[in-house]
Amino acid sequence: MRPAFAPVFFTSESNPPSILASRVKFVEYQPMDVESLKKQVQLMRILVAGCKKHPAYRAIRPATGNCEPCVKMWKARLELNNLEK
Repeated sequence: MRPAFAPVFFTSESNPPSILASRVKFVEYQPMDVESLKKQVQLMRILVAGCKKHPAYRAIRPATGNCEPCVKMWKARLELNNLEK
């Protein structure tokens, strides 16, 4: 009898260790440039700062255009979404 903490090794003939293991996709690592990361951080800071007049606004829907901080947040959200594509 093996101890409870012993590792279990699966062979190619056995089933995968879980149902989710067959759905895991391995992607090739692609390094990002520093400028792109800095831009993402800058845009995220705008979203985190939010709007003092409208604290519930999170730039999920377009801003009405009446409040400058909300418009700035919406533009930052759009730009961040474009960078992530």
